[in-house]
Amino acid sequence: MKSKEKQARVSSFVYFFSISLLFFVSSCNIEVNQNVRIENGEKYTDDINTVNGSIIIGKNCAISGDCRSINGSLEVGAPFTRSRLPG
Repeated sequence: MKSKEKQARVSSFVYFFSISLLFFVSSCNIEVNQNVRIENGEKYTDDINTVNGSIIIGKNCAISGDCRSINGSLEVGAPFTRSRLPG
């Protein structure tokens, strides 16, 4: 009997952990190997996170979240010319 109770507890914990992890991952706004561009004059209210990608923010933008880039650059007030933008 105790073995089945223990197995039920472990199963409940794994289920709860999986659901929690799913919510955590889906709430993160992370781009991998992609650039994030905020066009001139846009207002952005979320965090911007990239891995191996750049964050390019145009002129007169309002960003109310954090900006983080791992192995990428962060350009603020960058002029948007199509020849400069990768991808």
